[in-house]
Amino acid sequence: MKRIRVISLAVIAALSLTVTSFAAEKSPQQSAAAYLSEAGIMLGNESGDMMLEQGLTRAQMAALLTRIVTDPEQFETDSAFYRSLCSFTDVPEWAKSYATASQIIWLQGMAMDATAPMTLLLLRRPAR
Repeated sequence: MKRIRVISLAVIAALSLTVTSFAAEKSPQQSAAAYLSEAGIMLGNESGDMMLEQGLTRAQMAALLTRIVTDPEQFETDSAFYRSLCSFTDVPEWAKSYATASQIIWLQGMAMDATAPMTLLLLRRPAR
């Protein structure tokens, strides 16, 4: 009987250690967000919350793509120019330079594509 108690306690102790070690591990989304945060690509909201449980808006995706593709210093230099060119009325003020920059980057990539005239019509439409 004593042996069963000792074995039971050992199993419970081992399981409790395993559960706490699993709880301390980050999810794949948290690991990816931490990597992107360290790289300066994904910054989160004003308080630093990554809001991983929510989907990305079009403005947030434009910011991510612009940060991935462009040189940060060059973008910072040109951001006022990009903001002045923004024709999207539904984009928040903080994202206007990102929206225009990602539009220009996309147009440069589409320049070699035969379907560019058709997709340009979609690009100019505001989100619904």
